[in-house]
Amino acid sequence: MAIGWVAKRPWGGAAHMGVGLVAGLVFGGTILSITMAATPQPPITDLLTQGVNEVLFPIGCSIVLFSAEVLGKRMGDRR
Repeated sequence: MAIGWVAKRPWGGAAHMGVGLVAGLVFGGTILSITMAATPQPPITDLLTQGVNEVLFPIGCSIVLFSAEVLGKRMGDRR
């Protein structure tokens, strides 16, 4: 919903990354908290790689959505 809202705003370009970051921190943080609670002593490397993945993946997804929207608008202008 947040990506859809940001996409309709004229200032929405860089805000896509912010929405992805917030989503990654909220949901990725929740997943990491559950992982830490469920595993007695998880290896720090596992937590680090999972944390990076859980934060960077939503940012990448939001950038892809923004790029697809911009490309779609540009392709629509050519017709």
